[in-house]
Amino acid sequence: VEVIGGAAGWLFGHVVGDPSRAGYFPESRATALGPCVGHSASGQGGAFVRVRQQFSPGGPGDADEEVSFSDSCLALAEGDVV
Repeated sequence: VEVIGGAAGWLFGHVVGDPSRAGYFPESRATALGPCVGHSASGQGGAFVRVRQQFSPGGPGDADEEVSFSDSCLALAEGDVV
């Protein structure tokens, strides 16, 4: 996953090779791989991370999730490079 920014335990980025899969995900679910030297698809710099634990924000109707927040989250599978 290419990370563009982050704060308060959350990162924002997109799956490498699929910029349409973008959103927020917990920093605790990722391992840093290094900076986006000469690769940044966003043109904003950033860093690469690898997902070490699956994350899904839930969906509409989940009692534990706010729809507006989950629409901003990125579902990730173990091994995705963000």
